[in-house]
Amino acid sequence: MAHTHMHAIPFTCQALSDQDLPASKFDKEFRQSVNFDDLENAALAENKTFNLDEWKRKFLKELTSSFEQISEKWPYKTHEKRCRDFNYHADYTMNLISLLKVKGPHGKMVHIHKDNINSIKEQINRLFKKYDKFECAREEKRYTLQSPLRNDLDNFCENRDHLAECVTSKKQNCKRLVNFVNSKYYDLFSYDTCIVDSDTTDGKLLHISNNCSLYDIPKTFSYPACDNFEIPERIQSIPYCPMENLSLFSQLAAFVSDYISYIPNLAQIRRSVVYICLIILGISIPFLILYRVKKK
Repeated sequence: MAHTHMHAIPFTCQALSDQDLPASKFDKEFRQSVNFDDLENAALAENKTFNLDEWKRKFLKELTSSFEQISEKWPYKTHEKRCRDFNYHADYTMNLISLLKVKGPHGKMVHIHKDNINSIKEQINRLFKKYDKFECAREEKRYTLQSPLRNDLDNFCENRDHLAECVTSKKQNCKRLVNFVNSKYYDLFSYDTCIVDSDTTDGKLLHISNNCSLYDIPKTFSYPACDNFEIPERIQSIPYCPMENLSLFSQLAAFVSDYISYIPNLAQIRRSVVYICLIILGISIPFLILYRVKKK
């Protein structure tokens, strides 16, 4: 794949689609530049031809290049968000690598040795340092089901704020902002929505700032710059799912659904879908049998 250059700001207010908004465009271009699809395909389905060393070299090179571009060409106000983006992608990368299987002795597919995984992690972490005008510390987080949701929320807020900045005194761009915010809200939430993973070890994972938090949805999904537009009724926050009230199959289905819903081009990974379904079926059958035996 040809080298993909990230846009060096300035993002205009003439974005043709949501994919042209700053956070969406950055995310898409960075993914393309490091061939994330290849790593995802290899992690979700055994791929004997995937070359991890080659992919890792490209990833490290592109990550370094991205840091340098941010330092040289991007305004300071974007630095904090881009640093969170890079940290998220580093966590996601290490999570995928831990799932990989590579060709071992006698051609058998085996998981990568822990020492090799730690070596890759150290190489990535060393790139998080102070560049000329951009400093980004590595904040390593355990990758959970809620990690992609947090990243999605972060991207939404960046795009929302960009559209809010585009609103002029004549409210020329209000309709675009209002439609974007409402559309994203209805895509994500309903009164039946709940968070499956209630692990709050890392604090409030889905809270980024006071106006970017799934614990204060009315404030996050609002448009104060367009005060002449009425904000529809919003749920206040997303409750945690009462896991004890869910069936085993529902919990497994929710787990898999949350995990794979954020993986681009999943429709192309046909073997993975079969593999995931077999996992659910394989885990569920013994429990269903035990349940029937106990009932008898």
